[in-house]
Amino acid sequence: MTRLQNFSCALLSTLLLFIGLFGGAGALHGQTIFEDDFNTGALKPQWIPRPTLSGADGVVQVFADQGIAGVGDYALGLGKLVTTVGIAVNAIDLPLNLQGKPNVEMTFSIRDRLDETNLEDGLYFSDNNGLSFVKVLDFQPSDWCEEYGSFPVIQVSKLAQKFNLNPVSAQFVIRFQQRGERSFNSFSSSDGIYLDEVMVFTPDLVYAQVGVGQDFFDDFEAGAVKNSWARRFADATASISAGGPINRPSGFANVLSGFGAQGSTYGLVLGKTCGDGPSTQAIDLHLNLQGLSQVEMTLWVGDISDETQVDDAIFLSDDGGETFHKVFEFTPGSWCNLEYGQFPPFDLDALAAQVGISLSDRFILRFQHRGQQPYDNFSNSDGIYFDNVRVYVPNLVYATLPFFEDVELGSLRNMWSRRFADSTATITTGGPINQPSGFANVLSGFGAQGSTYGLVLGKTCSDGPSTQVIDLHLNLQGLSQVEMTLWIGDIYDETQVDDAIFLSDDGGVTFHKVFEFMPGSWCDREYGRFPPFDLDALAEQVGIGLSDKFIVRFQHRGQQPFNNFSNSDGIFLDNIQVYVPNLVYATLPFQEDFELGILRNMWSQRFPDATATINTGEPWSRPSSLVEVIQNTGRAPSTFGLGIGKRCADGFGATAVDLHLNLNNQRNVTMTYWLNNRYDQTQVDDAIFFSNDGGKTFHRAFSLDMNSYPNNQYTSMPPLKISEIAAALSPPLALTDSFVVRFQQYGQQAINNFTNSDGYYLDDISVTGTPTSIDAESLVMLAVYPNPASNELNITLPSAAPVKSLLVLDAMGKTILQNSSPAQAEATLSLPVDRLSAGLYLVRIEQNGHSYQARFLKN
Repeated sequence: MTRLQNFSCALLSTLLLFIGLFGGAGALHGQTIFEDDFNTGALKPQWIPRPTLSGADGVVQVFADQGIAGVGDYALGLGKLVTTVGIAVNAIDLPLNLQGKPNVEMTFSIRDRLDETNLEDGLYFSDNNGLSFVKVLDFQPSDWCEEYGSFPVIQVSKLAQKFNLNPVSAQFVIRFQQRGERSFNSFSSSDGIYLDEVMVFTPDLVYAQVGVGQDFFDDFEAGAVKNSWARRFADATASISAGGPINRPSGFANVLSGFGAQGSTYGLVLGKTCGDGPSTQAIDLHLNLQGLSQVEMTLWVGDISDETQVDDAIFLSDDGGETFHKVFEFTPGSWCNLEYGQFPPFDLDALAAQVGISLSDRFILRFQHRGQQPYDNFSNSDGIYFDNVRVYVPNLVYATLPFFEDVELGSLRNMWSRRFADSTATITTGGPINQPSGFANVLSGFGAQGSTYGLVLGKTCSDGPSTQVIDLHLNLQGLSQVEMTLWIGDIYDETQVDDAIFLSDDGGVTFHKVFEFMPGSWCDREYGRFPPFDLDALAEQVGIGLSDKFIVRFQHRGQQPFNNFSNSDGIFLDNIQVYVPNLVYATLPFQEDFELGILRNMWSQRFPDATATINTGEPWSRPSSLVEVIQNTGRAPSTFGLGIGKRCADGFGATAVDLHLNLNNQRNVTMTYWLNNRYDQTQVDDAIFFSNDGGKTFHRAFSLDMNSYPNNQYTSMPPLKISEIAAALSPPLALTDSFVVRFQQYGQQAINNFTNSDGYYLDDISVTGTPTSIDAESLVMLAVYPNPASNELNITLPSAAPVKSLLVLDAMGKTILQNSSPAQAEATLSLPVDRLSAGLYLVRIEQNGHSYQARFLKN
């Protein structure tokens, strides 16, 4: 957010100061019982002045030129007109008939004239027409500034009950009382207090209804709070009492112009109007949350050079304010000053559950601040401010597949949610984990591949390190193969251990780190793509499954603002796709010229962890890794070629792309291909690898000596005799229906950098073979028993020589079981078949260079 440009204008306006002090929070009335602003120059007849209850020379009267500036000239004064020997106790009584009025409140403005605190100074109640009084509020004018202020709303009925008085008495009396010994109009040595804007009323307080599709929202643009707010005394929640009273008239909790967020005008400010020592301010939001189970709150918040106090916090109550529980501490001393920010949504039901309360029809959110300096002192201020407070039932959706998000709507959809990072962040030194400067939202100008919008995680200002997260909610129930791709980049970000992807299968109750980002080793301000993330494999690694409450969490930690070009922090995401891949193992003959302009579904980019061997201390895979069909890179006369390398020069790394082939019942398999060397230098990890188990394990098949190939031109590579190479491996590799040929490149420069490049292009790939039949007459029949078999099949071997391989195929010729080196043979080999489905099968073994087979039936 931008700094509050119109801060000074608001603070110099006496009219707006009046609105803030005496309107708004806690001053919304249903029915006015009594009010007096003394601007007639005389007391209303309801008042009973009682000067000199004891002592001499006391006075209780209306004085001109003592009222609130800009509001009125007159105010009620209590004190002494002249300085004489002795002390005077002065009072004024307001008799009220409160019969039938069980809920009565009062507000008034007050200032002192160098008054000293005395035991007799205070607010008193009587329920017997003044025969006896009980003090309900201490005045402590020695601790006050010599200017007007106001206490929080005086809850008359509630205070009367607290002091065992009848709150609905027809003979109720409110007394203001002062004790002093000097003239209160003497500038050098005074005593006395002034009262103004006295109002007694029944409150128009409403517990705002929240429900599905029914949000509570207050942006304060009416210039006052809504009638679900009330400023309150902080006695029940303040824990710091040293240094003076908890509550002072200088305390302030109201709406002011010039403090709005996101270009608006008004904000809710908590602070003090003058520097008369520490006090605590509280304002309560009243909500009806009965029957709800999921409720969240968002708000914009900032501070005015505020120092962190343990009493700066959010409290919850489910009993209308009888009891409160602290659930979140503000730490404004670590925030950027005079800048709005936004915490992640507060999960109210979860916070309530943590402190053992529930969502009720008398639920209260208390925002509390403690400080000692005035909010409008530019050199030494205190205070916090709020805007756009929203309480709602989230419409959260667990998205089904296929899922795609390009954020081109300009906002996040309802399967996304920003969250607090407490359960996944591990770095806690250097400040709080979460700060309002944390940012996880959609911004224009950050899109990938020419689009407009991107999802940015970072900070809005530089107030120290914090951690940001955003969660993607997915319904993956019943799925077994799920992948995720995304475009990602960084903004001069440094690598932190908390920059990572986390998974949860229980709706966010627990999270597990599965992949660490290392943005310090990426190209800055450039998008790239990792290979597809295999979500079910990653989930299996940390012992969780694919569920209907699956969450992918993207997390970033940094300390600089994302929009500071000289010293920034942050990452950005776009084009996030989660899907079940339609992977095909291509049958022979196979031809690929890439002229469709895309990779077909027998190709897949993969993480090279299983095949890369060079460890430089940096990651093998970066978003700069490139596996892409690129125009104008094909072997003439074609247009397209497959590029394998890097998008930008951010250090050494390996790139891998897999070709999936069905080589079942094939022999004499050979691959031909053309390669265009982009000035690549020979590395041990430049190679071709084979796998016959779908990529679970790989074996180096052929090393690419890039130094021996001409640069920047296509070369016909020597035919790759897959059958011969696979048979020569140790152990030998059988040709299966899930065979993978991996092309791998290792380098550090961008593939399209003409002066200093790395990588290569492929084109015109052909894989051929000679089909074999499982019924070929050349196969010698084996003796097997029992047949049909239930649990175990015994195979009588032709000799005691080692068995080279063993395959079990179904009736369609698909490999069901495979073992490259079953055992040192004896006369009989036992094969467990208990896990096979009922049906007809063929078992084939290789021994002494010959193939043998037999059919059997599984019960």
